[in-house]
Amino acid sequence: MLKKADFVEALRDATTMDLVNIERQGVPAELFVFLSERMEVPLADVLRFTGAPRSTALRKLSQGARMDGVAGQAALGVTRLLAKAKAMAEDSTHPDAASFDTSRWLGAWIRKPQPALGGRRPEELLDTPTGIDAVMRVLGAIQSGASL
Repeated sequence: MLKKADFVEALRDATTMDLVNIERQGVPAELFVFLSERMEVPLADVLRFTGAPRSTALRKLSQGARMDGVAGQAALGVTRLLAKAKAMAEDSTHPDAASFDTSRWLGAWIRKPQPALGGRRPEELLDTPTGIDAVMRVLGAIQSGASL
């Protein structure tokens, strides 16, 4: 199994079929803890916005098991957002980009209302593939400097 940080990196270059296979297998339950720690968002909030039932997540964490279904796909989506944010910083020519904490930025950003999402907070949309795609598009627009 990949280390969690390697898991984020692997998703950046994953093909569609790679993602389908990961979705079918589920994600390591410890990915929820990793996301919480990396984005500096309480684990309870990560479980809430991914739609992961707390008791199920804690049981799977203690067993070292995988989370599949809606919660697993949502955690995978958040991980892809994290990879996208990291790529944005790496592609930036701004002098502070190398030291920019993209994980912490994303954790704060998903909790703030975004005009491009009709005033909704991105975290409100992370429990569905369509919502994750919408948030990903907003990140893409931020990267390109497009106005929404």
